[in-house]
Amino acid sequence: MQKMLEGAERKACTLPAEATTTTATERGTRPGSPLADLGFNLLMSKVLHSIAAGLNEIPEYLQGCLALGLHVPPLAWIDDLTVPITATKPDQLERLIQAATSIIHMAFSQHGLTMNFDGGKTEAVVMYRGPGAAAHRTQMFDKETKPCIIVGTPSHILTLRVVASYRHLGSKFTMDADIEHEVTTRIATARQAFAEMKQPTFLNRSIPVQGRLQLYNSLVISRLLYGCAVWSDIPNALMTKLDAFLVDHQRRIANIGFWNGATMNDEDFRHHMELEPFRITWARHRLLYLRHIAVHGSDFHRQGLLMEFTYQKGWLREVVDDLVWLRSLIDLPFDFDENDIQWIPLWEAIAACPRWKSILKRACRKHVLQERIARDVKHYHNLIEEELTSHGYEIWHGEQHQPAPDLPNFGCGACERSFLTLRRHLQHMNIGFMALLPWNATTSSPRFALDV
Repeated sequence: MQKMLEGAERKACTLPAEATTTTATERGTRPGSPLADLGFNLLMSKVLHSIAAGLNEIPEYLQGCLALGLHVPPLAWIDDLTVPITATKPDQLERLIQAATSIIHMAFSQHGLTMNFDGGKTEAVVMYRGPGAAAHRTQMFDKETKPCIIVGTPSHILTLRVVASYRHLGSKFTMDADIEHEVTTRIATARQAFAEMKQPTFLNRSIPVQGRLQLYNSLVISRLLYGCAVWSDIPNALMTKLDAFLVDHQRRIANIGFWNGATMNDEDFRHHMELEPFRITWARHRLLYLRHIAVHGSDFHRQGLLMEFTYQKGWLREVVDDLVWLRSLIDLPFDFDENDIQWIPLWEAIAACPRWKSILKRACRKHVLQERIARDVKHYHNLIEEELTSHGYEIWHGEQHQPAPDLPNFGCGACERSFLTLRRHLQHMNIGFMALLPWNATTSSPRFALDV
């Protein structure tokens, strides 16, 4: 009987391809129905257009967009809605928020939707800037009760909470756009995830080390780097903290640390395990997001990034360094001048590159291998020096210090070397030709020239 009902429902929801009629639902679609998501997206699209039309009728709102030089429409992610509002003066901001909230509430009501004003659901993140900002900030936040904005509509009296930060899908937005707070929150989330799965998974010696590291990347790093593609202007101290956080967990997984007498520093540990530093992983995520902007980016999104770039700061300014790093490792199918980069043609070239993800993956792997080879070369170079020194040879590393211009300078007529004292100059002239003689030669201090 249940199968018959399901079959009847599917038949009722089927429209012939040649039909010119459409379906309009009055009470929504059944949960789980194939038409549910489609119908809701169409409904939200209509709601967004209604809200945008209402906002465009507010003169103060249009003045704020004009002063900013950018018009950002209401944005939605499934059933979550955000409305950016800009005012030219601080005293206009609260009235604009009241007008926008009233417009959103009426648009939702007309389409059978209800706004949820509970804590953590519908809230306003307010930041005052410009002349008079301090006084309005004090008036808003410096009081005994929690700050809120009262909005009157023809049918309801609404109370909109004003908060300093808002969390959405794990990301935290603050009123002063402090990226440090977001990164600290992500570190805490990743640390909690590691602690929950540490004993059964990451420290389980029955699982190979490489397998545990892959699980760590999937279960912990994914939480740490959620949304990292849009991070910018991270302080160096915070970058060091991120690196230390990753290395600490990776050392525990590999069981290489001070607790078992390991003397390997963090850099050598990464090279030994062939692990990416945070800077390289972050560059890969940002370059992936760069292609997302090139393919799916909206005009206002690109325009905002370009406005920041003209002031020699912002997200695109940091991505230039990532592109230069990528070009140094991989032959890109396009060219660019980092000193005078043209983003519109570059976005078109990146959008037309179907192998962008594989290029980034190959570049990261090549970077790790090159760093590993360089570390091995340095290690064996030091071993050679130690072996030669232990057998009585003196290693010449070239001139380490340049003589001061006001000190006497004794140059050699046979080579380009110079000396501060006459004694060293005479020693050089007398024994310079014996530099490669064995230990039993006339000099008691054999020298060995090693090309570094």
